[in-house]
Amino acid sequence: MKKILLAILIFCCTNNFAQIKKSKVAFASINSLGTLWGNNQNVICLQTINGISYNKWNMGVGVSFDGYGSQSTPIFFDVRKTITHNNSLFLYAYAGVNIPWRTSSFPEKYSWNNLDAYKLKNTFYGEFGLGLKKAIAAKTFFVASIGYSYKTFSYIEQNAYVWNPGAPSSTRDINYYFYYKRIALRLGVQF
Repeated sequence: MKKILLAILIFCCTNNFAQIKKSKVAFASINSLGTLWGNNQNVICLQTINGISYNKWNMGVGVSFDGYGSQSTPIFFDVRKTITHNNSLFLYAYAGVNIPWRTSSFPEKYSWNNLDAYKLKNTFYGEFGLGLKKAIAAKTFFVASIGYSYKTFSYIEQNAYVWNPGAPSSTRDINYYFYYKRIALRLGVQF
């Protein structure tokens, strides 16, 4: 009798544990195309985020092309949390560094005296918002999001005034800071 009760107890316990859906860590990649709207511009942006998914959380590292104001490559840490039972609605936030591109507008050296011209600075980049995720295939989702995006851009204009040929007589550095506040709308695929 003890052996039968022990067998039933073991069967019930293993059966109950088999009913519990175990969450596991999985790779997640979100690739999107979007637009950024601000006071004076509307530009296209590209973005990829790669990381892990666990339960209702996604965490990863992202890279973006952001041409708003001045061309740059933001690199950031992304966190997403599903807030509905059917896993369709989520909140997201990310923060990181904005790395500016050196373009013809910001040359490294002045052509007329071959001295330093612009020193570009890495600055803050962040965004938070709300999104919708809808399954389109097994483990593949359509993702749409809208959020508030904040990007800063800064550089030092280095001026050298030459009064005597061959050597600069005086220098003057001017710091410039720009703050871009935009609405971001993105559409993409998560797998």
